Amino acid sequence: MNVLAKHIESLLINHNCVIVPNLGGFVAGYISATYLEEEMLYLPPRRSVGFNPSLSLNDGLLVQSYMYAYDVNFPEATAMIEDTVNELKKEMQDHGEVNLGNIGKIFCP
Repeated sequence: MNVLAKHIESLLINHNCVIVPNLGGFVAGYISATYLEEEMLYLPPRRSVGFNPSLSLNDGLLVQSYMYAYDVNFPEATAMIEDTVNELKKEMQDHGEVNLGNIGKIFCP
């Protein structure tokens, strides 16, 4: 899962959405700077990442990342991602959640 998470993290730096085929999409959103009056504290602007399981059609972005990183062709990269997604789904079924490093956790509904 750490390899998949690193690819997603890297892609979210330059893209607002990363779709993991047959799993869902990670969508980054902008949160404005805020001021907490009681604590007299400013919070800087930041990005928040959400997960949308409806976004599961392969847009090729993640596959291209795998192709570049591992010097493989499209079908090989697709198979690598598919294997990882199958492992991730099994772990979610077994444990109810999967930790994706700095991205956060995905919980089984």
